[in-house]
Amino acid sequence: MIHEGSLEFAMSSKWMMNFSARYYKTVYDNAEYLDYNTYDPLSGDRYSYSGQPAGYYDITGLSYTLYFRYFGSRYVAPWGRYVMFGPVLNTVKTSYNPTVMYLKDDYNYNNVSNTIIKDFGDFEQKYNGFNIMLGWGRSRIIGNRIVIDYGCNTQILSVIMGALNVVLDGAPDDLFREKTTNLNYIENTHKTRVRGINRFNVFLKVGVLLF
Repeated sequence: MIHEGSLEFAMSSKWMMNFSARYYKTVYDNAEYLDYNTYDPLSGDRYSYSGQPAGYYDITGLSYTLYFRYFGSRYVAPWGRYVMFGPVLNTVKTSYNPTVMYLKDDYNYNNVSNTIIKDFGDFEQKYNGFNIMLGWGRSRIIGNRIVIDYGCNTQILSVIMGALNVVLDGAPDDLFREKTTNLNYIENTHKTRVRGINRFNVFLKVGVLLF
């Protein structure tokens, strides 16, 4: 469930300008598999590990959107059917517990195996991303004061990346990004979860007309 608050201003009988903030909490279940091998010719050290990390890590998201709503020819803002669009800033904070999230399968360091990996970077990490929101909806006014607003929206870049993942299923993991290691595991995988949350949402909003 996503919680959202917004402020809206009617610029004309057809256009409204809106600013919203969305909040959500979720987890990533460490579904991505690690298979990493490297060799340092200077030190002679060899590292290799494979497997799926145990546990999960937490994701807290805040999204800020400045968007515009256009109402159809038969309606007057803020009443009736509309389309909406605008830029989105997605901010994400992740955190993990090394007693819950770790990798112990087939790890090898200089031919010494069965060492548990608990280092997945900083315990708390922060990321930002840009997207474009597009949506449709309808609002009704009750008693000249209460607004009931419902519809659906999507973030276009999340849809495009999801489609690319389907088309490129089976392609190397590092085709469009740095190869996934324990230190960049969260950086590479949190995007999948965030895109999934923002790909398509149905909403119901209740508002109050101030003026």
